[in-house]
Amino acid sequence: MVSCPICHKPMAQEQRSNVTIDVCEAHGVWLDKSELMRITEHERQHTPSPITDLFHRFQGLFKSTPSLPSVDPKRRLMCPVSGQEMTVIEYKQVHIDHSPEHGVWLDCGELETIISNLRSDPFYLRGIAIRVMDAQL
Repeated sequence: MVSCPICHKPMAQEQRSNVTIDVCEAHGVWLDKSELMRITEHERQHTPSPITDLFHRFQGLFKSTPSLPSVDPKRRLMCPVSGQEMTVIEYKQVHIDHSPEHGVWLDCGELETIISNLRSDPFYLRGIAIRVMDAQL
């Protein structure tokens, strides 16, 4: 069981899109290598029809959306698997902490933002985008 890289408490495991992920309710999620790709592929295959998606987006205009944490350029998190410092990369307009060997750390709300940003990409929805970087995430 891995510990949260922020509070260092053991994380619970949950299922998301047929993938078991590690979750810290207070801070975010840890995705092992390739789990982000598996989640986004599952979400793409189960994306609602364009009309249904448009309806949900319209409804979302009237709901408050959780704001993402501000990016702290000085924050350095350690990989919960190796203890090595992770690098910050931008992926689909979200700054995530990345361990090339082990996976990614997403702060609360970042996974949902990535999926939302992908759903607005017509290439992603058609499944024709070349996603070389995703193979690492």
